[in-house]
Amino acid sequence: MLHEIIAQFEAHILLFIIGHTLISLVFGVIAARYLAHRFPTNDKKSVENDLHRLELVQYSSWIFRQFHKVSLHKHNHINIMIFVFLMSFSMPLIGIFITSWFIFFLKIVKYAKKAAHTGILDLNEFENTFNPVERIFGEGSMVDMMNNPYVPKRKKVMALSSLANSLTPTAVSIIKETLKSSDDEIRLYGYAVINKAEDKLGKKLSHQLELYNENDGEIKADAAKELAFLYWEMVYSELAHDTLKESFIAESKKFLQEAKEFYKKSLSQHPKNIKAYKKELKKLRKNENIDEELEEYYLKKIETESYQRDEMKIVLSKMSILEGRILMWQKKPKEAIIHFQEAYELDKSSFIVPYLAESYFAAAEFKKVKEILHQVEDLKFNEKLAPIMQQWGIQ
Repeated sequence: MLHEIIAQFEAHILLFIIGHTLISLVFGVIAARYLAHRFPTNDKKSVENDLHRLELVQYSSWIFRQFHKVSLHKHNHINIMIFVFLMSFSMPLIGIFITSWFIFFLKIVKYAKKAAHTGILDLNEFENTFNPVERIFGEGSMVDMMNNPYVPKRKKVMALSSLANSLTPTAVSIIKETLKSSDDEIRLYGYAVINKAEDKLGKKLSHQLELYNENDGEIKADAAKELAFLYWEMVYSELAHDTLKESFIAESKKFLQEAKEFYKKSLSQHPKNIKAYKKELKKLRKNENIDEELEEYYLKKIETESYQRDEMKIVLSKMSILEGRILMWQKKPKEAIIHFQEAYELDKSSFIVPYLAESYFAAAEFKKVKEILHQVEDLKFNEKLAPIMQQWGIQ
């Protein structure tokens, strides 16, 4: 029976072979066209690889070099066409079916778009480039999260750990909210963080009080200065209880005044010392035989006195800033302005200007705010103050 079927198609075998060859060839051309998108042929990296491969076989036989040239990237479409043609031709039915499915897949597959190498930046290309950014603690308020009984304990502990690394006044106020938590672990953790910060400040206060009580002169004045800043930090950092804040502020002001009096007296003495050393140096240089060692001594003394004078001015400036901040805390901006101006006269640093501008703003002297901010336009490069500078028209 098989012989009879073959005999019936024997006259058409040649036509079948020609048709099958043409179909296989067409499939090979179509497949090569679609696969050309998948395999690069003329990009810089492919060209460099081809040149390198040709260098490696330049001393091989002629036949090997010809076969090798066919395998280069720029001949990818030829290789693909030959492969698909041979596969379809060698398997008359299965090969054509597989090739048809393969071509259909190549037609519907989508490739990721590549940005063209141009001087113009297409922002649309960035849509799928960056990973989504999420906040660890979500968009809600940290205080609400601490008080919310449905928030997982793990997230609350994580939040407390991050806040404990930077105990700003805001962070302390949030941590204090955990003391109301019904969860023992969260409440104890919050208490431990605050207690640790209080102990740290308490030890510093105790040490400085000891120095203050046991010494006189410069050491006592320096201890008074440190105590003024430490008492203020207790209030500013929200570690002090509300009932103790006024008491701490009073202590801070008391030590601050004592320290300022000492440093002002010392500052007034430095110009006199410098003047005296310069006078002695001038007398020395009038002599024909100058004592070089004595001259060097006077020069060093003048340099030391000048350095100490400048350092004293910076210290007094910081104390004036502290006094201004205390007055701002007490809602007395007009009095604070005087101390901030004094600080700026002692040390012309740009970081003092925001305090001065804030006090003028609180006193409703808005023209002064803009005028002051214009004096230090370099603040517009400060990431925190730049938006404020722009609001006041300082570009």
